[in-house]
Amino acid sequence: MQGKSYFGIMRHHWSKSIQMCNHQFHTEGVMELLRMAPDSFDLILIETILNDCFYLFIHHFGGGIKVPVVGMTAVGAGPWTDGIMGLRLPPSVSPIYVLPYTHRMSLWQRFWNALLVAFHSFGYRSIYLPAHQKMAEEIYGKSIPPLEDLGSNISLILANNHPVVNGLPVKPSGIVEVAGMHCEESKTLPLNLLQFVNRAEKGIVYVSVGEAMTRLPEYMEQSMINAFAELGPKIRFLWRYDAEHLENPLPKNVLAQKWMPQKDILGHPKTLLFVSHGGLLSVQEAVFHGMPIVGIPFSGEHVHNINYLVTFGAAVKLDYESLSKESLLDGINTILRNTSFRRKVHRLSSTFRDQPENPVDRAIFWTEYALRQRTGRIEHFHSPAKEITWFTYYMFDVLTISIALILFWLVCMYYAYVYFMVNVFSNERMGKSYKPNKKRK
Repeated sequence: MQGKSYFGIMRHHWSKSIQMCNHQFHTEGVMELLRMAPDSFDLILIETILNDCFYLFIHHFGGGIKVPVVGMTAVGAGPWTDGIMGLRLPPSVSPIYVLPYTHRMSLWQRFWNALLVAFHSFGYRSIYLPAHQKMAEEIYGKSIPPLEDLGSNISLILANNHPVVNGLPVKPSGIVEVAGMHCEESKTLPLNLLQFVNRAEKGIVYVSVGEAMTRLPEYMEQSMINAFAELGPKIRFLWRYDAEHLENPLPKNVLAQKWMPQKDILGHPKTLLFVSHGGLLSVQEAVFHGMPIVGIPFSGEHVHNINYLVTFGAAVKLDYESLSKESLLDGINTILRNTSFRRKVHRLSSTFRDQPENPVDRAIFWTEYALRQRTGRIEHFHSPAKEITWFTYYMFDVLTISIALILFWLVCMYYAYVYFMVNVFSNERMGKSYKPNKKRK
C-alpha cells in the first residue's frame, strides 16, 4: 500500500473488508450456518476487526440474549474495540492503526491523529457500516437490528495486546490481553536447516518479510542478495522467500525456502538478528526470544511496530522504498557491532514473559468465564462511556459551561470596573470644577 495517503489506506481497508464479506457470504459454510437452528450453540466466538457483517450471526443465534459472545482481535485494541466496549482510547496518546506514530506524539502528530480518528468515526458510520448492513440483510433475507447494536452484545474481547509491543496498556475489564498466545520455546530445527546453521562460523541472520509479500520488487531482491553475499561466508542467512524465479543462483551463504519454522529459528542460539517487515506477530515472537530486529516496514501498522521498538533501542528501521545494499549492510552491522541492542531486547523479553499465567490459559479462563455466567451479555464488562457522546465523554460540556461562567464573570467585572471608573471620575471632576464664591468683606 505504498504511495497511498493515510485516508486512502483506511478506505482501502474498508473496501477490502466489504469484498471479503461479499465473498464469504456466498460460500457453502455461511449457507449452512444460516440453515442451523438458533439454539445450536452455547457460545459465539467472533473476530471484531473489519468483520461487522458477520454480526448477523450474533442476531441469528441469540448472541447477547441467549448465549454469550466473546470477541477476538489479532491486532490489539483500536477503534474496533472502542465501539464495542466503550473504551475510547484517548487520541492524545493512542495513534490510530494506519499511522506510524508511537504513543509519544508531537503537537502536529496529535493533530493528524485526531483528524484521522474523526475521519474514521465518520466513515465507519456513513460508509463502512451501511455497506455491511446491506450485505447482511440481503443474505439473511430480512431486516436485522443495526450491526453496531449487535456488536455491543459482545461480552469481552480477547485482544492481541501487550504494553511491551503495543505501547499503551489496555486495562478495562472487558478487554483481556492475550498477546503471545502463539509464542513458545524453540524446538530442534529440521535436519537441512540444522546442518546449514551449524556451518555458520559467526552465526545466522533470519530474513522474513511476511507471507503477503510473495514477490519483492527486483531492486529490493538484488539489494538483499548483494548484502547477504558481502557478509558471507562466516555469517549465513536463512531467507523465508520463494526464490525459484531468480535467474542467478543464490550466494552459498544463503538458504531460501517458501516456509521456515520461524519460532524455532528465532530461538536458536546461533541466530544473531531478525530482518523483518515488522508484522505484529513477528515482532511478538522476536521480543519473546530476545531477538533484535532490522525492520523494513511496508505499511503504517508495520512502521508503528518498528518505531516502538526503535524507541527502546531494540531495532533499527530502514526505508522500504529506498532500500539498498549499503543501507541494509549498515542496518545489520549496526546491530552486530553494538551489543546494547541485544541487551535491551532481552530486557523487553523478560518483561513480556513475566506474566501470572500463560496467555493461552488466560484466554481459556475468560472464555469459560463467559460460559459460566449463564447469561447473554455480561453487563459489568461494558464501560458506561458507550452510553454517552464523545462530547460528554471528553467533558466538553463541562468545559463549555466553565468557559461560559468565566466569560460571564469577566463581563461582570468589566461592567463593574466601568461603572466604578465612570462614577469616581465623574465625582472628582465635579468636585474640582465647583468652586464656591468667597463672601466679599
